[in-house]
Amino acid sequence: MPPGTPFGPNIHALLAYLQHSHHVGFERLLELARELAFGLAISQGAIANALRRLETPLEAECAAIRQKLRAEQVVWSDETTTRTDGRLYWHWVFVTPEAVLHEIAPRRARRWPKR
Repeated sequence: MPPGTPFGPNIHALLAYLQHSHHVGFERLLELARELAFGLAISQGAIANALRRLETPLEAECAAIRQKLRAEQVVWSDETTTRTDGRLYWHWVFVTPEAVLHEIAPRRARRWPKR
């Protein structure tokens, strides 16, 4: 188990999958943890901390995807806005036959998307 957490990699993966792939909110994640993870009692704060712990390993994966994108001769892209908690963000998608990367940023600034 990662230091500082009582949850192993399978619980981290389950929470991340449900929240990011199926857009399950924190309250429903509490219920699903009880129902799917053998009665696991978990708080919303513990879920937030578990998801935050995944940022570092996922950043390494994002860096690898960025490298694949940079190596391609043609990269398709699109940008649009997205609204989260009433705030406007910019959402970029970069696609090649080998890789897809989504970038969401609070501003449409020169430094975004990440190079």
